[in-house]
Amino acid sequence: MGKILRRKWALYPIEDLVRRNCPEMYDGTAQTSKDKWQLGYHQAHVNILKLKEKIMLPLYRAVRSAEMSGFVAYPTSRRVPRNVPYVVDNLWEWLRPKEFPSRRVAAYASPSPELALACAGATAATRNEFAVTTVTFPGQVKIAQLRQKDARDHPDLKELPRAILEFLGNNWVSQAYRSRLDIAPLFLPVISSDEVAETMNRIPGGDELRETIGIVSRFWKDARLLTASVEHLDFLEGEIFFEALDGYCLTPVSDIQTT
Repeated sequence: MGKILRRKWALYPIEDLVRRNCPEMYDGTAQTSKDKWQLGYHQAHVNILKLKEKIMLPLYRAVRSAEMSGFVAYPTSRRVPRNVPYVVDNLWEWLRPKEFPSRRVAAYASPSPELALACAGATAATRNEFAVTTVTFPGQVKIAQLRQKDARDHPDLKELPRAILEFLGNNWVSQAYRSRLDIAPLFLPVISSDEVAETMNRIPGGDELRETIGIVSRFWKDARLLTASVEHLDFLEGEIFFEALDGYCLTPVSDIQTT
């Protein structure tokens, strides 16, 4: 049961392959004979091979070798941003089209092995501490790409806070503490899109602020959604992020050098 199916495009436990792709093996009536099991494994193998056809473009991710895992499950909690202000992250999640991945549970990839190493912080001196991998998906996934190498370089990081401060006016900082609490939740970490909407409803002139934010923010307008029909990338060095609803597989790539 613990055996791993090894291919250049995936590392995945056989039992899970069968469970996901041959549910009849687990319907309570299936026999557990060796022949029945092998039949289920074979069908699961065929189904997973078919999924490979959906991945049109190679994606690369560099991870520390000590943390390398063949399969990474969907995260159970939201991630607090480290390089993006909380208020910007909250507004991005509020503005996010449903077909795009949520950055709060997303993982990141690059269009080339070399860029993946650079984004992971690898240098010539520390290269041996990292494993470069290809990323593939055994199930549902949403993938998007930015023009910038890193989201922290997007203009929204400056433009959105500036727009909010202009909306509040110069006298806002002199107002009483309680009167400033209405907008304070926007600056808390990882509030939901519904909580952003509730905050906007409490702010005097919230409709105007909604309209302003929608006009100023370019993040999702600039991002490109990557689907199976995409045959080339618009941005050769842009950050790629994905929300893998069924997890993702990492396969090591050998003989990659840093520049």
